[in-house]
Amino acid sequence: MMACMSSPNQLYCAPFAMVGSIGVIGQALNVQKTLEKYGVQPYVFRGGKMKNPVGMVGEVTKAGLATMQESVERIHDAFRGHVAGARGEAFTEAAMLLRESERGAVSK
Repeated sequence: MMACMSSPNQLYCAPFAMVGSIGVIGQALNVQKTLEKYGVQPYVFRGGKMKNPVGMVGEVTKAGLATMQESVERIHDAFRGHVAGARGEAFTEAAMLLRESERGAVSK
């Protein structure tokens, strides 16, 4: 279920969405081992060391996984900061959950 915020003051979501938590999710599907099982050798060319730390093909390393997790956490922190700044008040996840449930913050 998904809810998307189009601006800090309006929230639009599906009627069946559960609203209240700010979260960021990153997902990647890696088929490298399946390709190797069938003798397929993909080649990935990158212009920098961590340009695609976890991709659909190629070895998944601990460093690549750590880079992806750090990226998701940076995005989450930036998003929380954006929401807190737009609301003009101290922002905590618990306070937001309580406020959204009490005042029906969904616009449409």
